Amino acid sequence: TTTLATRSPCGTSCACVVAPCPVAVVTNPCTPNPCQNMGGCAVQNNNAAKCWCPDGFQGYYCQHRRNARSLISKTCNKDCLNGGQCYIDEKQAGQAFCSCSNDFYGSRCEFMNRPKSCSPKNPCMNKAKCITTSNGAQCMCERGTSGVLCERIERLLNEKYCPLNCQAGGTCVYVSATPKCRCPPGLNGPLCEIRSG
Repeated sequence: TTTLATRSPCGTSCACVVAPCPVAVVTNPCTPNPCQNMGGCAVQNNNAAKCWCPDGFQGYYCQHRRNARSLISKTCNKDCLNGGQCYIDEKQAGQAFCSCSNDFYGSRCEFMNRPKSCSPKNPCMNKAKCITTSNGAQCMCERGTSGVLCERIERLLNEKYCPLNCQAGGTCVYVSATPKCRCPPGLNGPLCEIRSG
């Protein structure tokens, strides 16, 4: 029904329609955020909410505090990689999952996230050159290294590769799979750059 009202908010120059309007309901499963304990929410392709839990929390809604015992539980048999931590989600029928650091993703934390760009700091490791492409940062690995960020050092069959530039006659060696400089007497520091004594 349309009526001209002199006391309407429109004044006398418009018509107020007194009728219910159909309302289109558009919902966002992340509004309000269902994730607890400062968890982040992302909308999945099926329009369902997916919570990303901060360190120390787990569960579908990040509602469970993770403790050391639940992380190393005998029933948690998921083989998480790259520092990922295994946990049991009771809301998922006691299924084991991996909680990955921000640098990795995948069901076992097996994939490394590629940085978006080469600046402000070169994300590539082991003297690799960084090129920013439309797909993000691309690392051009030096010989003897591999990985998204050139983080893996390969032991070559025909030569020993060690990525450090040791100074003053220092020798690059591996100590527990980590490259270090073995310095001559009277020198120390990460690259044998400091005179001692």
